[in-house]
Amino acid sequence: MNRKMMWSLIAFGALLIGLMSLSVPVSAGPLALPPRPTPIPTATPLVIPAASARGGFIELQAGVSHAGQWTFIEWQDGASHWYSVDGWQGTLDASGKVVWWVSPSDMGKGPFRWVVADRLGGATVATSAAFNLPRYSGQRVIVKLQP
Repeated sequence: MNRKMMWSLIAFGALLIGLMSLSVPVSAGPLALPPRPTPIPTATPLVIPAASARGGFIELQAGVSHAGQWTFIEWQDGASHWYSVDGWQGTLDASGKVVWWVSPSDMGKGPFRWVVADRLGGATVATSAAFNLPRYSGQRVIVKLQP
């Protein structure tokens, strides 16, 4: 095979690869949310310093029958898919409640939902209705699980 033929094959291969890449469908990935103030799951609500107190709160009231179970927050994208939120995860207290702080930069976002599992990584036992985050500082959005 001579040099001219080799370069022709290389050029044809590059052209073929370029044309094939045009036919690959492009899909948008899930929209990322900003990191949460608690990167490690905790079992108790955060104590927010006064300088950060301008945020709001979300509270799950699941009832004593769910006390000690694992809970986490999910958010929904435009294609109706749910994604777990890092940081808003932990066990329900003895009364079946958990409260999380919401950063002012996240105010009004949604929809979100609470998921309760029998343990970390376990089976889902309850899911709340969808809700939005607080819209103004100091607001507390309370979500109650229906018995």
